[in-house]
Amino acid sequence: MLEESRKTTLKNLRTAFQEMRRLEIPMIASTDAGIPGVYHEDLPDALAVFAQIAELSPEQALRSATSISAKALGIATSTGSLETGKSADLLIVDGDPLQDLSAVKSVFKIYASGRDVMSLN
Repeated sequence: MLEESRKTTLKNLRTAFQEMRRLEIPMIASTDAGIPGVYHEDLPDALAVFAQIAELSPEQALRSATSISAKALGIATSTGSLETGKSADLLIVDGDPLQDLSAVKSVFKIYASGRDVMSLN
């Protein structure tokens, strides 16, 4: 019975996400966006789950946590993408997150507002 309930919930979620895409409603992924029990450090795992449930490509999922979020918050002119003049945090990883979202868990270096705040080399 529980398995059937989970399948129904997943089907309903996917239907809702498909309708959101059809209506061009931005999907925002963040631990601040109300994912119960998910903490900031859990975002890499949560992002992969979100992508799977919402049927997003890795690129779409990454954009939902970066540029789309910045646009929705009204701060896209100053952050959310790597462009000259913008304040950006940069995560350098070992792997290609556009092919496999789990690569965002293999952190090599982190820059916050242009400053090196963590290096593993």
